[in-house]
Amino acid sequence: MRASTSSLINLQAYEGWKTILNYGKGTDEKTIDEWKDELANLLIFIGLFSAVLTGFIVLTLPMIEENSTESSAKLLAQISQQLASLSVSPNFINSTIPALEPEALQPDDRILKLNILWIVSLSLSLNAAFFTISAQQWLR
Repeated sequence: MRASTSSLINLQAYEGWKTILNYGKGTDEKTIDEWKDELANLLIFIGLFSAVLTGFIVLTLPMIEENSTESSAKLLAQISQQLASLSVSPNFINSTIPALEPEALQPDDRILKLNILWIVSLSLSLNAAFFTISAQQWLR
């Protein structure tokens, strides 16, 4: 009698743990599926956000660089003035206009700060995409 009672208790304990295990598996699978969906949606948002940021950066980054047409026009005007001011002496040709000093590039502070913020935002969003993809791989 004692053996049958002991086996009955073991069977009941086994059934209890089996029920808890099945409930836990169902809850975990549901949670993991929800996380996968949320991470997939986050990746879509990060992709769109990065694409828009890249468009803004492409449009405003040339505003930081020197305008090549203006600098070419200035250099050509300087060369023309130097050629016009040439004085010829015996065995010596001299221009009375000095060479043009290169100007330091001074981009607008607002545009520079804006581009810095956009580039930092882009790098942060790409880092977020990396970690999101890593989390998705871990969940699989």
